[in-house]
Amino acid sequence: MDPCCLVCRASEVDELISVACVTSTARKTIREMIDIFVNVRANQLLLEHDNVVDRESCRLPELVCDQCLVRLERAFRVWKQSRSVRLILKCDKGAEEHYRACRVCAKGDALVSMFDICKSRRVQIAVMVEYVVNLRVAKGDRLPPYICEECLKDLDEGYGFKKDALESIKYFRDQWLHPWQKMQFRVDCPRRLVVEVSSEGVLNMVDGTTIVTCSVCSARVRSGQLKRTCSGCRLKFRNYDELAKKVEEQRRVDEVDLMDLFDGIADYDEVVDNDIGDLMNDEMLVAVEKLPEKVEAHSVPKKVRSPKKPRKLKLISIVTKKKS
Repeated sequence: MDPCCLVCRASEVDELISVACVTSTARKTIREMIDIFVNVRANQLLLEHDNVVDRESCRLPELVCDQCLVRLERAFRVWKQSRSVRLILKCDKGAEEHYRACRVCAKGDALVSMFDICKSRRVQIAVMVEYVVNLRVAKGDRLPPYICEECLKDLDEGYGFKKDALESIKYFRDQWLHPWQKMQFRVDCPRRLVVEVSSEGVLNMVDGTTIVTCSVCSARVRSGQLKRTCSGCRLKFRNYDELAKKVEEQRRVDEVDLMDLFDGIADYDEVVDNDIGDLMNDEMLVAVEKLPEKVEAHSVPKKVRSPKKPRKLKLISIVTKKKS
């Protein structure tokens, strides 16, 4: 994942600042300010259960953009001043409307009632204070029911910042969770509720191979290795019988196609054999045509017998007479 802001999740910004940096206004690190203001330990937001997709990636971004840092400083300022409301002197009960002072900074300029509606958020200002500062604003609490324009701007900025931060944290958390871990139940459901969670297998062809894909965890297996439960999320396939039937039909079709393919190969071999026979006959014919007209046949060697013993010959002397 590309470096991005923890709050707005933007990556194309002027500057990204590490949350370990210390701000000059609050003299705290950005991480500490976010933890205090958002009331969530962002740097320790790791899921403790064992079925996390990837524990190494379960960390929030460690950067904040320059614009979100300005928003954080304003939000933290209104939070800190509102938490110091106990330093403001309390008035008599029932005389709060005459207490003309800002509930946040104790100044008395350009005051707005806490129970008015904020035009930019369309939310009651008292509700915004409770959301941002985690302090309840109630009528008759002996504190001034007003806020000045400057603190209202900071409160509006803090309201938006906290919403963005919580939505961002939820977004990153959802990247780590499996879909079935994000299931939400209604408040009026029974105290004990048994829910049967199942998956659905989807058949598709990948490179000529039939693959079954899980609709929950997207795990893929070959159709021949199909089981009643997914090998990834261990959920049961609610359409297993239908899948098994389709897989069996596909297997039969593949067998028929394979037999047809073998028949085709056999026929081809026969054609090849005939062609080779014709070719051999042609070559022999050519070879015979090149032979000379008279060809002496090679004599077949007869069986050689062992020679008999030589006979003894008598010497006969022949006398020749000379002519006179």
